[in-house]
Amino acid sequence: MDRLTRLEIIEELKQLKARYFYHLDNKDWAGWRELFAPDAVLDISSHFPDLPDPSIHNVKGADAIVADVSAKLKETITAHHGHTPIFDVKNENEASGIWAMEDNLFMPDGSRLDGFGHYHEEYRNIDGTWRIAVTKLTRIKLVYSGDGKS
Repeated sequence: MDRLTRLEIIEELKQLKARYFYHLDNKDWAGWRELFAPDAVLDISSHFPDLPDPSIHNVKGADAIVADVSAKLKETITAHHGHTPIFDVKNENEASGIWAMEDNLFMPDGSRLDGFGHYHEEYRNIDGTWRIAVTKLTRIKLVYSGDGKS
């Protein structure tokens, strides 16, 4: 693959992730759904390492991912940030990436969660459009403020 093609793919992946954060934070679930491959996987099992089977926190299928996340964040204000991506473009149809991330969740009861970590992702080009095939969120730190004060 030539350099220009590789750079074009990287830019498309950056735009894909930017739309991911935008649609998620604005609760545009139809727009967010379009970013995933039909058989996509959301893996948040690293949040629950002490469970006998943390893999139950893998959500499979784009529709299931949207249903799960939209239900959990229905009343929560969120602000997600992605930084300093590292990409491995395997070919013109497959790539992977790691994004440093920060998210801020403002709960209806006034509490707040601030998270720091990484998204580990796999991407697939489906009919000329890059989609998220796997997104795995790992946390470095999660800070909870439960006093309800802003």
